[in-house]
Amino acid sequence: MKEHLEEILDILKDAVENLYHNDRYLLENRIHEQDMSHRIAYYFEKELQECPWFDSKKYSVDVEYNRNLDEPKHAYTKCQKCNQKNCFITQNKNNVNLSTYSRPDIILHVRGENNETTKEYNNIIVIEIKKEQGNDIKDTAKLTAFTCSKGDYKYHIGVYLDLELDRYIITRFADGKITGDAYISFIKE
Repeated sequence: MKEHLEEILDILKDAVENLYHNDRYLLENRIHEQDMSHRIAYYFEKELQECPWFDSKKYSVDVEYNRNLDEPKHAYTKCQKCNQKNCFITQNKNNVNLSTYSRPDIILHVRGENNETTKEYNNIIVIEIKKEQGNDIKDTAKLTAFTCSKGDYKYHIGVYLDLELDRYIITRFADGKITGDAYISFIKE
């Protein structure tokens, strides 16, 4: 799956474009972000299933998934013992509740497995979505923890997706930090 990460990001962009073209009502009427997450996940999974390398019996696209094996999903277990100097969480510990459980908006993963328990590539992408709110400290912290190579989950890509009426912005995370410039796409009606 690792060799398909860039293609997976392109498929995510297509899924977001489908939201804007098919479900614009949700954006215009400020419907809850969970509804938008569901629609993006629907389009994302539908396009993934068209890829010859995608195994739908193995990989799942889930919304608001709150489990880590048999336990609640907790993003910050290892962060509480880690003090990496340049880590976003270390620098913002006063603004992040490290004891809370987490429900990522959308994930692509293998259910019931984790990178800690097998050598397989199980946690692929974790996505946090916001509507017209810019960067959110809590979501940035979650994506930092979920993609950190020292963390519990080791997602290989994290995406912060900011949905606005006329554009969307994708900020990419890998190995516990933002990687590169944000991708901005303007939507034409």
